Amino acid sequence: MSIDAVLLLLISSLLAAAGQVMLKYSAVGRAALAEHLNVWLFAGLGCYAAGAVLWIYCLARLPLLKVYPFTTLAFVLTILAGVLVFGEHATLTYWVGLGFILAGLLLVSL
Repeated sequence: MSIDAVLLLLISSLLAAAGQVMLKYSAVGRAALAEHLNVWLFAGLGCYAAGAVLWIYCLARLPLLKVYPFTTLAFVLTILAGVLVFGEHATLTYWVGLGFILAGLLLVSL
């Protein structure tokens, strides 16, 4: 896989993770449905949309078996953001599991 493709997939994963963080931020401390309609919600949806466009672009040019494992990267980035941005606690077992996920991504991407 070319470095350009990897970069596009990385950006797509970053946008997906950023979108998830913004959606979480849009929901924190809000109770009524109308309160969820805020700038963070729309920014999160915008990140998802941009990431989806890049994802589809990559899908059109690369085998699904090479592209799909990058969804795990978005998972890992979102968890890191949960810890760093929201102060959520992850146990050692959780970190070891994330290490295995990243190792698996590396193996299937070779």
